[in-house]
Amino acid sequence: MRVLKEARRPFALFAVLCLVAFACVAFMTWMPGRPSKVLTRDLKPTEAATQIALRRHVDFLASAPRNRADNPEHEAATLDYIEQQLRGYGFAPQRFPVATADGEFSNIIVRIEGDTTPDEVVVLGAHWDTRGPTPGADDNASGVAALLELSKWIAQSKPPGRTLEIAFWANEEPPYFRTDAMGSLVHARRLRAENANVVWMLSLEMLGYYDPARGAQRYPTVISLFYPSHGAFVAFVGSMWHRGATTTPVSVMREKSDFPTYGFAGPPDMSGIGFSDHWSFWQAGYPATMVTDTSYYRTPHYHQFSDTPDTLDWDRYPRVVVALRPVVAHYAQFE
Repeated sequence: MRVLKEARRPFALFAVLCLVAFACVAFMTWMPGRPSKVLTRDLKPTEAATQIALRRHVDFLASAPRNRADNPEHEAATLDYIEQQLRGYGFAPQRFPVATADGEFSNIIVRIEGDTTPDEVVVLGAHWDTRGPTPGADDNASGVAALLELSKWIAQSKPPGRTLEIAFWANEEPPYFRTDAMGSLVHARRLRAENANVVWMLSLEMLGYYDPARGAQRYPTVISLFYPSHGAFVAFVGSMWHRGATTTPVSVMREKSDFPTYGFAGPPDMSGIGFSDHWSFWQAGYPATMVTDTSYYRTPHYHQFSDTPDTLDWDRYPRVVVALRPVVAHYAQFE
């Protein structure tokens, strides 16, 4: 009998470990609210207008590589284009230098002082550069275009209660990724040096590629058990140490929109979840998350010459951008 009991101990321990592991994964994947199903309705008028504007932005931005090594002329034209759009919305964008061994690059930032709690800061950002000579329609013209359209909507909205910083960052891509020359890291460190109270940061990273086919979506490790096999949803991805920075936007978007939305808040060093500019704000100790079409876990065009505007989903992409409005409104305290 004693031998039998001792033989059962490893199985009991294994069962306990399995339960703990399942609980940990469930903690990282559970999000409030219920996700909508795959959309079938037509575009609403606001979404249709946004579609036209997004297409114009992406067509220009992805017409050539947006980095100095491969196309310095289009890098300069990209910065001018972003500033021109922002000025057209009534903003006064500023360029902030980003020093590198290859010369000085620029972040473009708009700051809107809050009406009621100006000491609380919300940062919305997207990187404008591309990986090498690729056109970067999804990565990350889609994020830049989305941020431009959100900026236009912000300009037409009531003044925010909190201070907003809208940022277009340089140098997210290699060879500057996770170096001192990464534009978002320069920005985050400046805010930390100023003791800015950043209550939330959102990185708009690759928002245009969707595939409703079963099996189109891939995942790291075992978390695929908790998510759809299709790629017709958008995801908020963040750190388990600032879990509310992910659960809250998922909750708001599920409540206020009908676009399928999921979230994941995991270990910051887990592969893939820190592969954008929200990582920079984690380094400064700020709550930050990324909203994304899941990048290379879905699109076959990641960092390829095939990442062109015609590969984006021009039906779903504008819906996502419009669906992000109530999330921004919640954090900026427009309501």
